[in-house]
Amino acid sequence: MESYVEVSFLQQLLTMLLSLRLAQSICLQPVLKGVCYGYAISISFLSVCLWLPSSELVIAGIEMLFLFIYFRHAYKTYAMAFVLRVLLMLSGWVLYDGSFHNGMWFVPMDYRLVYWWLLYALLFFLHAAKWKDIIAKHSYVYEVKLYSEVGILSMKGYLDSGNLLSHQGIPVIFLDRSMQAYFKNERIQWVVMKGIGDEKAVKCYMCKIALANTEKQNVLVYCGQKLELPFHCKALLNVHLMTMG
Repeated sequence: MESYVEVSFLQQLLTMLLSLRLAQSICLQPVLKGVCYGYAISISFLSVCLWLPSSELVIAGIEMLFLFIYFRHAYKTYAMAFVLRVLLMLSGWVLYDGSFHNGMWFVPMDYRLVYWWLLYALLFFLHAAKWKDIIAKHSYVYEVKLYSEVGILSMKGYLDSGNLLSHQGIPVIFLDRSMQAYFKNERIQWVVMKGIGDEKAVKCYMCKIALANTEKQNVLVYCGQKLELPFHCKALLNVHLMTMG
């Protein structure tokens, strides 16, 4: 029985860690490594240790605590990781049988998970080797809130290291022209934009912006062109936003 519990604990731990890694890349919502390890170890350990009639409620309560405390800014990552974890456990159950307790797949006593863990090792390796560029690029993606007379716009913004445009010390960001209607009541500022061999004055709108967990600051919004940004981002951010406010 000891080997059964130990192997099932290790299987659950690897499944949760793999699910969290994949979910962060899919949803582009990073989570601290310490949170990931603490969450995976806590749920895996308690799942194999609790055998009370209400143990499922205890596990569900701990899941909710992690969701509302540690994943409150990455709820999509939490949901995706949960779905991936369930799919992996169901796949193991369909292929190798076993049983479920506390929402966790318990490995059959007579089966060694060598091939299953080799698959996990391959996925971990591919994630580190092939998808590292996604993680690197994600460091340029920020949750953004824009405050206008119409209301608050929440979106993902992509930081462009080449965007240094500012007017009277206020940084300029770029939004798709389809969003111009949201700023029709804002104060207009004409900003000189220099291109290759020419320059022109463009109409920008004054409003407030706040990146995730930062204070609001003034920003000028230009909505004069169509944007196609990575990771479904809607705003092209300005480097000066990182050094102001």
